[in-house]
Amino acid sequence: MYESNDPIPAEGIYLLDAFEYLFRAMTPNWRELEERGNEPVIAVTMNTDSNAEMNCRLMDEAYLEFDRAQLRANKWLRSHIADGSITAFIRDPSHDKTLHLTRQGWENIGLSQSGITSNFVGPEDLFDPGPDAEIGGARRPVFFLRDEFFNLVQQAFGSVEPPSKKRPNASLPSGRGRMKRSIQKAFTKLFPSGTIPIGMSSGERNDQIKQYLTAVEKLDVAPDKRTIERTLREFSK
Repeated sequence: MYESNDPIPAEGIYLLDAFEYLFRAMTPNWRELEERGNEPVIAVTMNTDSNAEMNCRLMDEAYLEFDRAQLRANKWLRSHIADGSITAFIRDPSHDKTLHLTRQGWENIGLSQSGITSNFVGPEDLFDPGPDAEIGGARRPVFFLRDEFFNLVQQAFGSVEPPSKKRPNASLPSGRGRMKRSIQKAFTKLFPSGTIPIGMSSGERNDQIKQYLTAVEKLDVAPDKRTIERTLREFSK
């Protein structure tokens, strides 16, 4: 099975674009959270080791706060799909039809316990679970009606700047949430038992993950050691 690149109607908005719009509306300090997790923290003592430990702790806290905010938006969106407040759609390109996705299957928030990171969902998807959105052997991108979705979010949280349009296969990493998902996905592919082989160092594990992400997931920039270790630490909890 593959993820299709089907276009959606002009009046539609991709699932991932919709989620990012919702996240920003629900999280007025979203930009601050991103910056706190990405920017180096200033040194606070003359002790280099203490500075590094403090910086890692502060960045971990920012990282977790960002994930908690993404999780709140994830839960909100899924619950409103499930109760019928908003309808999710896919396209059947062979018959040129727009199909309603069922309200069932949205209750699972995903293994990463964070935000939505893909336009594609499915009952077997560990990170972006949802109802069956497969047609003709391909997963089809999920979308909403743009005006209907904006009205729902604006009534609840006010208006924010609409997201730019993304390609259908926006599950490819293009932000911190999708980078996290990609690291987790790479780990499950490389080490399906959930543990690294005896004798393999964490450095070797990290190198294999980086190689997988650049060769298979086609990342332009591989994550650094700290991002991999932080993601896997949270993933294993």
